[in-house]
Amino acid sequence: MIGGRLSELVLRVRDPASLASWYSEVMGMEAKEEAGVWRLAYPGPGVSLVLRETGAGARKYVASRDSCYWKIGVTVPDVELARQRIMMRGVQVSAPSQFMEVGFLCHLSDPCGFTIELLQHTFQSNFVPPSPDESLALGQPAVIGQITTR
Repeated sequence: MIGGRLSELVLRVRDPASLASWYSEVMGMEAKEEAGVWRLAYPGPGVSLVLRETGAGARKYVASRDSCYWKIGVTVPDVELARQRIMMRGVQVSAPSQFMEVGFLCHLSDPCGFTIELLQHTFQSNFVPPSPDESLALGQPAVIGQITTR
C-alpha cells in the first residue's frame, strides 16, 4: 500500500503470460514480467494488476456471488469507442447503457472469466466525443478507476 491507497490487485491464474498478453493487446495495458510474475498497468499513476501462477490442481475461476472478486473498472472518455476497439479483437462486450446516476457503462470478461467494466467519464446525456488516438489500443487514454470486491 502506498500513501493509504490500493496500489495493486493480485489475480492467481493458470497462465499469467498468456493473460498478460491479452490485457496488453486487447485492453492496451503495459505488461512487465518480474521473476515469473506479470504486472500490468496503464501509463501514469494508478493501480496495477499482478498476475501470479496458481498452484497445481487449482480450479478455474468461475464468477459467482460467492467469490471475493467482482470486477475491475476501466474508465475512459468514450465507452462506445473502447467497446468497438475491443470487439474488433473478437471479444464480446455488452451494449453500453446509463446505469442510474452511476454512469454510462458496459461489461466484458477476460479469458479467465474476470469481469471488466468500462465506465465513461461523463453520462451519455452530456457526452462530447473526443478525437480517437490511433496509437492506443482503446483509441483513448484509460485508467483502472475502481476495483470492486464482495
